[in-house]
Amino acid sequence: NDFQKLNAGGDHRANFTNARAAYAYVKDVMRLDFASSSEHDVRLFNEAAWTESRQITTDFYEPNHFTTFFAYEWTPGFNHHIVIYNEHDTEVFHWEHSQSLPELWDKLEKQGKPAITIPHITWQFEDHIAWEHLNNKFRRIGEIYSLWNSRFLTLPDDQPQRFELGTENKWSYQHAWANGHKVGLIGSTDNHLGHPGANNYSIYTFHTGGLAAVIANKNTREDLWEGMHDRRTYGTTGTKIYVDFQINDHPMGIEFETDSPPILSAKVAGTNDLKTVEIVKYSNGNYRTIYKENPNGPIAQFSTRDETFKSNSFYYLRVTQMEEYPGRPYSHSTSDMAWSSPIWVNYKD
Repeated sequence: NDFQKLNAGGDHRANFTNARAAYAYVKDVMRLDFASSSEHDVRLFNEAAWTESRQITTDFYEPNHFTTFFAYEWTPGFNHHIVIYNEHDTEVFHWEHSQSLPELWDKLEKQGKPAITIPHITWQFEDHIAWEHLNNKFRRIGEIYSLWNSRFLTLPDDQPQRFELGTENKWSYQHAWANGHKVGLIGSTDNHLGHPGANNYSIYTFHTGGLAAVIANKNTREDLWEGMHDRRTYGTTGTKIYVDFQINDHPMGIEFETDSPPILSAKVAGTNDLKTVEIVKYSNGNYRTIYKENPNGPIAQFSTRDETFKSNSFYYLRVTQMEEYPGRPYSHSTSDMAWSSPIWVNYKD
């Protein structure tokens, strides 16, 4: 269970921890509901290592208590994706033999097993290729917040909206959605120190990251997989903010059509007082906030009708909490956020 030797192959996580310790930490210390260990597909991550990784993942699976998924990180250049499976009998398609996303997706198609490829957005490049290829079959969800938004990599402070904003920013989700990528949202960690799930509890918390939330009936591999595949997900900057966003009683991540102004409903429960709760709409090439509340407390609940609905649109919920320590000297920002997956609403003539 010890992946120390992988460090010689270029994986910087394996130098600090092993998969069993990481699973134990996320389950017993952070008390989260599900997780996956996603080792880099370096050369030494061979069939024997993949076999051991799957065995560890199987050992930690406790249906209705703690769910694990089989996964690895596909790592060509800076266009990394997490490949996640819900079945044991699957393969690792190393980037050296699948150097582009179409090649990877083709091999996943031929394998014939359920799979999700999660974009792991990192640096901001003008020639970013994360969204160069479209595949809404395998790319169902993506990370909007992780270690790559945190102050440890974006000095001097966290940048929560680094990968959200800008239709012209080729690394952003607003760019992806505007170009036909129907991707739901999660938060993730990318923690390389054996402490997955840790967030901004203090200025001494290293490798902080986000959290993924999945709307599911049960905490089982089958139910959570269905929720991820259907994009019934949302992401946070690391705190357990509750988000329920629906349109005409359809949950987040769904696509449907209607010929009348849709009714948008939201329920939010923060871990601190809420600063703003916004509904962001995209239509006719533009994003804009169509509804905004400034709750006086940690709870928000509302329903509104979009009377401007006249063409295909999508909507998502953006939540921003109050600063935990406003104006505190030498402290990082503590205004946590959450984002729902979009809901795509097509106009029916």
